[in-house]
Amino acid sequence: MDFAFGTLSTDALQRYHHQLLRQGVRHGHEIEPRKPAAHQPLTLFATVGVDVTAEAMACYYTTDGSEPTGQRGVAHNGQVAIFQNIATTWDNFVWGYTTRWATTLPGFARGTRLRYRIGAWSAGGEELFADYPDLKLSAENAAHRHFSQKLPPDPAIRWGAPRPGTIFTLTIGQPGAPDWAYQAIIYHLMIDRFYPG
Repeated sequence: MDFAFGTLSTDALQRYHHQLLRQGVRHGHEIEPRKPAAHQPLTLFATVGVDVTAEAMACYYTTDGSEPTGQRGVAHNGQVAIFQNIATTWDNFVWGYTTRWATTLPGFARGTRLRYRIGAWSAGGEELFADYPDLKLSAENAAHRHFSQKLPPDPAIRWGAPRPGTIFTLTIGQPGAPDWAYQAIIYHLMIDRFYPG
């Protein structure tokens, strides 16, 4: 069996990581197509975790390089696209429902720098922005608690701020990987750094 280093090195840290993936508002750069061509519409996806009740979701976006801002489906700077709930799924791992959302943005000219922020809200709650909780920061802090203080990861502790969220950036029409890379088999050799000889 292979050993995983760092933030996934124990069963408790792995469980914590998978719990975080099912909490909050998560986008994780999930778009289709992955590298949109010029003037090709693109679909953004997001997931709302078991701990969040969301009745609506919006993408605030700009194409002029400025910071996209907005609140509850109204853009303050830039434009807005409203998400649709496309699936509600029971998740046995966290014993609750997660919801998938999607919205499609129009195609943009080659070289356009698309910047966007995704927010979700319900009638009585504040707007939470993706990606929250911060997966990397949470995993690193949980690993620190685990290894330095011998405390188990606590899924109730959230790292990162629900506002203002992550500003995702995408340049339209960027060249992708060369054709040979899609069929290549690439090996990475890890030299045994602990071998004394």
